[in-house]
Amino acid sequence: MKLVDDNWCVVPKGESGELLVRCAWRFRGYKTKEFGVDDLNWFHTGDVAFLRDNHQLVINGRKKELISIGTSKFLPWQIEEVLRKCPGVANAFAFGVPDPRLKQIVCACVVPKSGVQLMTDDLVKYCDDTILDEDPALVVCGKPTYHVILEKVPLLASGRINRLEICRTAIDKLGP
Repeated sequence: MKLVDDNWCVVPKGESGELLVRCAWRFRGYKTKEFGVDDLNWFHTGDVAFLRDNHQLVINGRKKELISIGTSKFLPWQIEEVLRKCPGVANAFAFGVPDPRLKQIVCACVVPKSGVQLMTDDLVKYCDDTILDEDPALVVCGKPTYHVILEKVPLLASGRINRLEICRTAIDKLGP
């Protein structure tokens, strides 16, 4: 296994990269990009991970969930973790929406706790008070530009959260 950046260069220990795995017998016959196996038999998992100093592998997200603001990329859980601490929020999601200048900007979607009347103004104020404009932990400004209140969390048939549906719902609510 190895962790690589967008140019397929191995990243140093402690830095995040896409997890690739290879096993001679495992992927024989799957040498197509359709199955995520490249010409050198590396299987691209789509997971973003890093290696700790003690050699433990930590998977901290999916490559397709990365938010790209300008040239910087970060995972939505960094923002979601902050949003979940907002009073009245039961669950929170962050993702990138298209922006002509920066590639993407952050949209925050939250589901209020049962019986709580949460308004977008409450979220904006919380984000203004909590997330710095240039948060070093987020590398770039991870403060959400858009805020959407959801009634419930859409689920897949498997019971897992349907992040794609959350994104579609938010974009529909934001309008053109």
